[in-house]
Amino acid sequence: MALFLDKAATMSNFNAKAGNFSDPWKLCTVTQVEELKIMVRMFPIWATCIIVPVIYSQISTMFVEQGMTLNKSLGSFTIPPSLSVFVMISVIVGVPIYDQVLIPFARKFTGNERGFSVLQRMAEVFTFIGQAEFFYEQSPDAMRSLCTALSLLASALGNYLNSFVLTFVIAVTTKGGSPGWIPNNLNEGHLDYFVWLLAGLSFLNLGVFVAFAGKYKCRKGS
Repeated sequence: MALFLDKAATMSNFNAKAGNFSDPWKLCTVTQVEELKIMVRMFPIWATCIIVPVIYSQISTMFVEQGMTLNKSLGSFTIPPSLSVFVMISVIVGVPIYDQVLIPFARKFTGNERGFSVLQRMAEVFTFIGQAEFFYEQSPDAMRSLCTALSLLASALGNYLNSFVLTFVIAVTTKGGSPGWIPNNLNEGHLDYFVWLLAGLSFLNLGVFVAFAGKYKCRKGS
């Protein structure tokens, strides 16, 4: 791939004879080629970021559906159906532990001042932070604003993919008059099957991410 892209900055005999050195569609600068190489190397990492919003979007969809099915009464108090509050609480509790305990501990073994590299920090709680840092630090200097938006694009595509997965699951599991995995009354369905499906997709995505992240060479200073 690198050799193929290098040809874009190599002057052909035809262009040399014609004296055509200014047409960017026929001859690129070395800088342009190197920037494109960086983008190509980043693409597999970016592609694996699309699955994460699929899982994360369940907080505002299926978690609410589950909450509405539960008995929400606690004495005279009625608990709101949004179970995402427990996710927020876990993040609030987890971040100080990560910063004050895990990072100093990891720093001793990795030798990295941050404790973990940017790619290693792509875990559920720190995925979006890790993505923002990765796309900013690894992008070409002239394209940092554009590349920083890649994490937002991955989130948007992930939400669209979540809609597709839901539509596909409902269409397949409701054949033959079956209520399917995700009926209006969750007690009649198998939401657990859908969760296992998402877990399988996450595990597969993790394997792809680890494979590409292990081969990725970070830019100096990252």
